[in-house]
Amino acid sequence: MIAFIAAWLAVAATFLVLDFLWLGVIARKFYRSAAGPVLADSFGKAPAAVFYLIYVTGIVIFALAAPLFGVGVAAAGGQGALFGFFAYAAVNFTNASVLSAWPMRLAIVDTIWGTVLTGVSAAAGAWALVAAGG
Repeated sequence: MIAFIAAWLAVAATFLVLDFLWLGVIARKFYRSAAGPVLADSFGKAPAAVFYLIYVTGIVIFALAAPLFGVGVAAAGGQGALFGFFAYAAVNFTNASVLSAWPMRLAIVDTIWGTVLTGVSAAAGAWALVAAGG
């Protein structure tokens, strides 16, 4: 149980730090220019907290099975990348199909970001799981 808590915390910390850097610093101007009309004026803390809790738990459930079967950290990262690709693609391409202010370039960039972010976060969680004896 402690190993899974360590894994969840590692996934959450990695995901949050990288996502806040990406959205708040690295790609902030890109998102503002690409989706400015539909972006909120301020950050919604409660909806974000719900998303992060659900998504981090999803990463742990769907991507961290690999280390339990002795497949390793790299496999967990790959599973996480796939999980991220499917989740982010579903949101982004649905948005691109129904929102006039969600351009295809935003859908593509954000899907790539979600794929990388989720893969790296899953690998971090797998490493923590293995290190904690899980």
